[in-house]
Amino acid sequence: MPPYINFRNMKLFRDLSKEEEKEFRQWARDNYVPFSDINKAYHPIVQDECEQINKEKNNLKCCLCGNIIPTNSFGLNLGQNAEPYGYANNNKCCDECNLSIVIPTRLYIANYNGNN
Repeated sequence: MPPYINFRNMKLFRDLSKEEEKEFRQWARDNYVPFSDINKAYHPIVQDECEQINKEKNNLKCCLCGNIIPTNSFGLNLGQNAEPYGYANNNKCCDECNLSIVIPTRLYIANYNGNN
């Protein structure tokens, strides 16, 4: 016996109209925390949208060089905080840009502000 029940393969959920599907997907966008467990009791449309959110987050691009931020040992690519860069984009950068651009800029700003 499997360790969990796969509700998706069972016809436990009703079919949704196009408008209802849009509402369910928006609910997932508004309420799902990326990379958290996806409740198997959610409607399959909500589960699908949660999986889509995770895929989008795993294709996060560096706001400085544009490369896809590689995943870490936990399978996440949360990126580095790119402040003071990236306000118009996603404000996340890759490790290389963090070390070569962001940190030196922050040190420069801190030093500049300290000498005024």
